[in-house]
Amino acid sequence: MNENFLWINEHLSLVEEGKLKDAKNLLFSKLPNTLYKYKPLNDYALNSVKYEAVWLSDLASLNDPYECNMQFNIDQMIDDFFHSPSFLADFKKVHDTAITEEEHDAIKRSNNQWGTYKSICIAKGLSIIEENEMRNELFNKWQETTDMVRKKVRLCSFSERSDSAIMWSHYADHHKGICVEYDFRKSNQEIEYLYPIFYTDNLFEYRFFVRPRSVNQFAYASIQKGLDWQYEKEWRIIFPYERLDTTYYYKVPTPKAIYLGSRFDENDNDKKEMLFELCHRYNIPLYKMKLHDTEYKMVQVE
Repeated sequence: MNENFLWINEHLSLVEEGKLKDAKNLLFSKLPNTLYKYKPLNDYALNSVKYEAVWLSDLASLNDPYECNMQFNIDQMIDDFFHSPSFLADFKKVHDTAITEEEHDAIKRSNNQWGTYKSICIAKGLSIIEENEMRNELFNKWQETTDMVRKKVRLCSFSERSDSAIMWSHYADHHKGICVEYDFRKSNQEIEYLYPIFYTDNLFEYRFFVRPRSVNQFAYASIQKGLDWQYEKEWRIIFPYERLDTTYYYKVPTPKAIYLGSRFDENDNDKKEMLFELCHRYNIPLYKMKLHDTEYKMVQVE
């Protein structure tokens, strides 16, 4: 099991229980001393330094097509429906009559749960939808939830690493960009929405009837990625769209330092000068990166 899974699960459970101070303290205890943000040297990057904020992206703009995707097992969903702790109460509320615990146990033990359920309902003079209709309703619910998550979530990614040649290439304009170092321990606000990614072989499985209103399901879908990405050692700010104001910028601490890519000098002179001026204004140290002489990684120029 991924080392982050257990404490993330504990943290999200504390959030659900309203123990926000305990949740924040746990997150703070796991937070690295610094996190890094790779960027091309463009107007977004300059504004990020100028206004001490980061841009929150929508999922469609990210480079992983699996972002926030969830797997859907229709048979598991139906089994969850019959095993739901609220099944008996929900049945009585809908049909104004009761299913006994013995009948409920018979449904749960059956190899044909829907058939057993249907027979019990018919014996009580009740009409219910056919199994294929139920399956369609569940599938539509899953699609609706997936679409909602993908449309409403905004996020910003960081890394525990500043030395990845691959990330310098992918996210910092082929080593012409910058890598911004942040110390989120200096702020109380930002860590409320900051989570590490945990990496796994399998998509998160959406299970509506187990915890229909749980924040965990949507949070896990946002912070779970395939094992191919684990070299990034990613953390991300995850923010619900409806809680944003009119801008997608989100306040962060003043950068602790900024690292210049090995090809930084190839940038437009005006943008370079703007960055230098901002770093001077906010007293942000600047360092140049270079290729390591014997290893596949980037290192700071001495």
